[in-house]
Amino acid sequence: MDKEYLYCPFCSSKLNIKIEEHKERKYCANCKWTYYPKPDIAVAGVAIEIGQDMKPRVLMVRRKRQPFSGTWMFPAGFLESGEHPEEALIRELDEETGLEATEPRFLKIIKAISDSRSPDHLVLFYQIKAIGEIANNDRDENSDIAWKLIDDDVDIGFPHHRIIFDELRSRIK
Repeated sequence: MDKEYLYCPFCSSKLNIKIEEHKERKYCANCKWTYYPKPDIAVAGVAIEIGQDMKPRVLMVRRKRQPFSGTWMFPAGFLESGEHPEEALIRELDEETGLEATEPRFLKIIKAISDSRSPDHLVLFYQIKAIGEIANNDRDENSDIAWKLIDDDVDIGFPHHRIIFDELRSRIK
């Protein structure tokens, strides 16, 4: 059960627990407000290009912090309040890599259960075109940014990013 609320955000009364739809829900007996936990939402940008060697490669960042420190992932991040997923995608790509995300095309939604920061969130993957020169704008979060060959054995920590990488590999071959 989510422990985010102990008191009602409207009347400050201590919350009770009630059973609704066969689930425990935090509930204010005073003003009748019920808390319905919702998953966070993140976006990830999947940029693909053909290198000078004519081999396909994808843009990835190496995590500097937990979870999965030292492993690779697609540039990604959580939506901020009021932000459209495509706005978050553009913001995150710029914040992490210095690149401009253009031509976003929705690929897939995957439920991410392996991230301790938000263990039940949704990740919206978009294929994008990345324009510009790479700049590691977030050295606290990323230790490296690189174009990784689709055929390489890339150490990807997040299982949901591995799924997308493997799907690209099978589709492009």
